[in-house]
Amino acid sequence: MPKLRKLSPQEVHERETTPPRPAIADSADHPPADHPPVDASLLDNAYPHLAAWVYERGWIEIGQDHYSRSFIRVLDEGGMVWEGKTSYPSLGAAFRAASRYVRAPAVSSKSMSMMI
Repeated sequence: MPKLRKLSPQEVHERETTPPRPAIADSADHPPADHPPVDASLLDNAYPHLAAWVYERGWIEIGQDHYSRSFIRVLDEGGMVWEGKTSYPSLGAAFRAASRYVRAPAVSSKSMSMMI
């Protein structure tokens, strides 16, 4: 359960008077000024099986939350179909693990039977 505490009057004042932090760009077309441009197809090209999954079948989730301790998950309309480990040395390692799952023959044949 989250721990809650009452803010002091000083903390309330600081939150009300401090300008918000700039938002992270939500599009590869408009990266923040201090970041180099990002090729929008970079992940599609590096992880084509994950890209196909996301565009055609379901989605992936990255990061731990109170529902799951896994770092990366593969889901479809029916729910979670694969969970990764609790941690990986890099995002690339997590993406490679998820990609191995979605390109597995059982998953590919399942997708074919769903199309028929």
